[in-house]
Amino acid sequence: MYAYGQGLLLVTHRVGLAKQADRIMILKQGSIAGEGAHEELALGANEYAEAYQQIIQETIK
Repeated sequence: MYAYGQGLLLVTHRVGLAKQADRIMILKQGSIAGEGAHEELALGANEYAEAYQQIIQETIK
């Protein structure tokens, strides 16, 4: 259930959950290493894209 004007902070290592978020922030050693929507991050050269590609490869097998 969604409520207008409210937000939710979700901390996860599961890309499937992060994929559903409006905005994703990648944290690395306590600093923001990347930020954006799933579509932007999945196409970039970052930890999120690597994790997403690994999930895709495992699904294909």
